Amino acid sequence: MAASSKTLSKEQIANLSKREKTTILIAILSLYFVVCSTMTISPALQTLYNAFPDFDRTTVMYIYTLPSLVGIPVTILIGLIAGTKVRYRTILLSATALMVVMGVAPFFIDNLYVILACRFLFGIGQASCLGVEVSLMYMFFSGKELARYMGFTQVAGSLGNIVFMQIGGILATTGWHMVFLAYLIVTVAFVLVLLFMKEPELIAPAKKAKASDAAAGAVSARKDRIPLASWVCIFLVFFFTLVFQGLTVSLSSLVSELGIGDAATTGTLSSISMVFGMIVSAFFGPIFSVTKRFGGRVLCLFGMAAAFLIMINMRSFVGIAASMCLFSFFGLQVMISSMASAANGAPDSVKGKIGAFCQTGVKIAVFIVSYYTAASLAVAPATGLYAFAPSAAQYSADLWTGALLCIICGVVGIVALVAKKGKGSKAVKTETASKTA
Repeated sequence: MAASSKTLSKEQIANLSKREKTTILIAILSLYFVVCSTMTISPALQTLYNAFPDFDRTTVMYIYTLPSLVGIPVTILIGLIAGTKVRYRTILLSATALMVVMGVAPFFIDNLYVILACRFLFGIGQASCLGVEVSLMYMFFSGKELARYMGFTQVAGSLGNIVFMQIGGILATTGWHMVFLAYLIVTVAFVLVLLFMKEPELIAPAKKAKASDAAAGAVSARKDRIPLASWVCIFLVFFFTLVFQGLTVSLSSLVSELGIGDAATTGTLSSISMVFGMIVSAFFGPIFSVTKRFGGRVLCLFGMAAAFLIMINMRSFVGIAASMCLFSFFGLQVMISSMASAANGAPDSVKGKIGAFCQTGVKIAVFIVSYYTAASLAVAPATGLYAFAPSAAQYSADLWTGALLCIICGVVGIVALVAKKGKGSKAVKTETASKTA
């Protein structure tokens, strides 16, 4: 029986049975799982490049990146209307249906421009799910229950990445059209939302503040700005996503150039890295407590650079897998610690903006990765050390550029730490001198 379309008040939500809350959680987790379906295309990129030889790599890569570009404005728009002007169930059912139809449509199409149009519409559906899934978690769960279940959402997202990348790699070995059949899996999320998702009552849009209130709060509003430290964390989230995506999209070329497998091998390598990443994420607290003693994120940036440089010189499946795990070990510490500390010390009034900017940074990084990989071919040869790379292939340029950027960020981080330490020592001396006086 489908969930009732009747809206629920806060009191009714609080009184939901454990079974009802469990089914709602399952429906929400299915959304976290399927929004990762964009990763289906990643291990099949080389196959798609070969399928459209008359187009440059950047254009073909739009099949992978276009949904992320669409997601930037759509996620913001959905956040403004969901639960206030349009019901959550209406958005989710429409979004998942659009993902299924537009995700599978390229299976029947040979024209690249029509495929890109389908990917554009698919991105609208995907972004619509992203725009409401977090809000639903906050509405149906709270306290320790919410904290525990938010951990489940990360697991669901990671599993989605692994499953869709693996399926995409396997299907790509039978023909590039077959890759798009993987989106039939989104039908499961549509059914779960239809059956189990309940509708919170619509929230009336906030009224405009009175002029007197605005005037009274003008001074505090000017103070409620995003701190510089938060902007640094937002940048690091963007930076990790960019270099990680550069690694992901170059992986199929790496496997092809080295002759160590096919698209399925690419999917397997990505899956191994993600499984290892899930383990690192699960034990992030104790791991980073040790790393923090030796420089924290700065150390991890140099660790990411080392992983890239090691990977450039690997020639086997095991070597590539090991270096990818090394990158995940250091890179996820940068990502998670930046996300966790981005709002530290920030006013409550801007914490929502900080979270939104982190997510927007991720989406922008995913979109511009095509330009990043194109630029790396021009940037990498211009550096002297690139001459030591064993190959001038695209993957070598991507990996070397990633290593160079990590080193630059690490050096900047060291300078910032030294400056911060010096400023702190100066402040202590000044305070001591004033007390003595």
